Order: sequence, then structure tokens, then C-alpha cells
Amino acid sequence: MYLKAALIRRGHAVAPEDIWGHDLSTLAEKLAAKDSRVPPTIGGQLQVFTDYFNELRYPCELVNVSGLGESEGGDPSIVEG
Repeated sequence: MYLKAALIRRGHAVAPEDIWGHDLSTLAEKLAAKDSRVPPTIGGQLQVFTDYFNELRYPCELVNVSGLGESEGGDPSIVEG
């Protein structure tokens, strides 16, 4: 949300042809292109969060995120049953 707010402040619009979706890497790269204070490598650094949130937002087999198992998530019957 803060990335979109920073881009809106710099003249972007929340629209499919401008800034849209939840890809933090893409939003961060657009912000880095507009603001020299934002490091150009920020998009790559945020990719891990994009992968994590995508797999939570769109439930499926975890491909890009590891470390979420029974010990971290609690009772597996809640998810399975």
C-alpha cells in the first residue's frame, strides 16, 4: 500500500495500464525509476515478499515459499478438514 501511495504522489494512477496488482517488485521498480533515493535493486529484494503474499493470497501448493509446516502453522486438521 505504501508503494502505491508513493507512486500516486509522483503522478501515477491506480489503473491496469499504470500501477495495478500486488507485485511488490514491479511497484518498487517503478518507484525507483521515479525517485533517485530508492535503490534500483529494491525490486529484487522485495520479490521474496511478493512470492510469500501471492501464495497466501491464492492458496495452492507452496512452491516459492518454504518453512511453513505443521510446527509453524499449528493444527493441520484446521487446513485439511
